Formats: sequence, C-alpha cells, structure tokens
Amino acid sequence: MEVADALILSQPLPNNMWSWTLTSRMGDLLRRAQQEFGSRDVSYTPLGVEFTANGPYIWYPGDPADHNVVIRLNSTALTDVPQACYQLAQECIHLLAPTGGSHANYLEEGISIVFARRYINEHFGFSMDQPNPKYSEAAQLVEALLALDPEAVRKVRAVQPSFSQITVANLRDKVPNCSAELAEKVLRTF
Repeated sequence: MEVADALILSQPLPNNMWSWTLTSRMGDLLRRAQQEFGSRDVSYTPLGVEFTANGPYIWYPGDPADHNVVIRLNSTALTDVPQACYQLAQECIHLLAPTGGSHANYLEEGISIVFARRYINEHFGFSMDQPNPKYSEAAQLVEALLALDPEAVRKVRAVQPSFSQITVANLRDKVPNCSAELAEKVLRTF
C-alpha cells in the first residue's frame, strides 16, 4: 500500500526547521481549534492518526473509562496530502469535546467543515468543497452564526463545553442577536 511520504516522514528544512507530518499538523490543528473555539476536554487523550476504509471519524479504542481517542482518516487519502489534512482538520474539532460516541449536532459538524476549509485554503492555497449536502448545510449555519459574532462558539463553550449539550438558551444568552430559528437549526442532532 502506498502512502505519501509527506504524511509520515518529516524532512529537515533550512533554519533548523522540519517539514509537517500528520502528527505535527494534528498538534497545530488542536492548538488553532482551541484558540478559535475554546479549550478541549483534557480528560481524553488523543493517541494519534490512522487510516481505515470507512473513515474519517474519531474512535475510542479499549476501555471507555480510559478516555483514549484516535483520529481515523479514510484510506483513500493515503496518497492525497490535502485530503488527509482536510479530514484531519475536521476530526480535530471533534477532539475538543469528545462524547464517547454520541451523535454530534449541526454546530459541531459545521465547525469541522468551516475549520477544515480554512486550513486547506491557508496551507495549500485552494478551496476544498464538501460534496455532502448535509455537511454543507451545517457549514452554512455555522457561517451564519459566526457572521453574527465571530466569538460565538468560544463564548457558548465557556458555559457549556460539550457541543452536544449546548441549548438554545445557552446560545441565545451568549449571542443575543442569534434568532431562535438559527439556534434551533444549528443545535439539531446531525
């Protein structure tokens, strides 16, 4: 099986620097996600990245009490560095507030798409679209929320860190100009 070297082999660069791999990108993405959307739940330990035929998603290996979490990317991205990074960026959002397997809402999924698009545009210089209409809708809802207040997610996660536990009241309290309709749509179970 072929794997793009850039995903796993760090190469020396000028000025005592090293090239990015999935591991170093994961660290950078987690830092960025926390800066933009609030702290991650540190009771979970991110173990790393692996590939599987039915990814991307996060997986909780072993005993649930251990709170270990692995990012699984789709094996079709083994030779596609931008696609692997897009998937990695999406899944890093889910590391902010892992649920142990319960379903995400439109807010969490939308943030994952918006965040991944930004990352690809910044690091690879092109746009990557989400072909699934449900994910695109989630991203549009999040973009509408962030247009009202770029700090909306950070503010609401300061009072309720778990995306799946955020209520319409939580969201509207922290973003008063958010309509009830938008709040209800963005907080629906995905």
